Amino acid sequence: MKALEIARDWSIILLALEGIVFATIALLAAFYAQKGLGQALPKIEQFLKTARVQVASIRESVRLILRKIASPFAAIRSVKCAIKTFLRVLIGRYN
Repeated sequence: MKALEIARDWSIILLALEGIVFATIALLAAFYAQKGLGQALPKIEQFLKTARVQVASIRESVRLILRKIASPFAAIRSVKCAIKTFLRVLIGRYN
């Protein structure tokens, strides 16, 4: 029975040491991840600024293209509405 108690005690000690080792490894991983992120952040920030400028440029290009595409249709609709209004007024005078 004495041997079983000794084995149990050693098992508890080894389990506690294993927990400490794994906690230390996790802590070191988090520390180095934070350190690496701190070094990478300026590069990421510069990349995001460049991407933002590119997206704004593309957005303006798309807006200009859409205006050029849509303007004839808007003009046709405007003329159509003007003709309808003119005809309503004209017909209204003779009724």
